[in-house]
Amino acid sequence: TTQYSERVGGSSGINAEYGYEIGIDTIFVCFAEDETKNDGTPGREYYMSKNLMQWVDNSSEALKNLKRKKGQQRAQAKAAKSGKSGEVDAKQTEQMYPSLEMSEK
Repeated sequence: TTQYSERVGGSSGINAEYGYEIGIDTIFVCFAEDETKNDGTPGREYYMSKNLMQWVDNSSEALKNLKRKKGQQRAQAKAAKSGKSGEVDAKQTEQMYPSLEMSEK
């Protein structure tokens, strides 16, 4: 009987995980449809919650920051390879972080 309970317990855990995955996928498909068909104007309001909108905005901002950081790391690695490891090019920094003011101008 212990083998039977182990089998049932293991398969129900897998089924619960699969159900959770389907639920998350469904939410994202609905979000994508909402983004495609609606634009937030009267008569075409979004159906998604404000929290979901904020989460998506925060996620896209985090991805932009990650791309900027990777670009900076590549530039630093390239500078280190060419022997300029301590120097940072002001033009590259401005391109990666346009909102920063450079103090040496």
